[in-house]
Amino acid sequence: WRPSGSVITCTQRFPQKYDTIFFERNGLRHGEFSFRSDCSVGQLEWNSASDLLAILIKENDKTSIQIWHMNNWHWYLKQEFRFDKENSGDEVLGFHWDEEDSMKLVCILASGEIRQYLFHWD
Repeated sequence: WRPSGSVITCTQRFPQKYDTIFFERNGLRHGEFSFRSDCSVGQLEWNSASDLLAILIKENDKTSIQIWHMNNWHWYLKQEFRFDKENSGDEVLGFHWDEEDSMKLVCILASGEIRQYLFHWD
């Protein structure tokens, strides 16, 4: 659930694409955006302010975290962090939004490194 309680988020795989879908409390589908079919979604998480959605994407030996923002039910990719296991030797295992600072994202890498990202948009 989105912390504000307005929608629930899930994913659905189709032959040609991978969708992130949003449902209202009454069960009606309300919005979506797509990824390529050759990837998978490992994790979805809203920040505590309900304005940013982080998604862990896995593709072969690559992982990425995408930060999405919605305005008038249109989704915008605000930031993407890419990790390549083959070249950099690292991949994202998971992440979590800070509960007190809604703009801080904490990521855990396979090497044991913990990275914190603090976002600020005008």
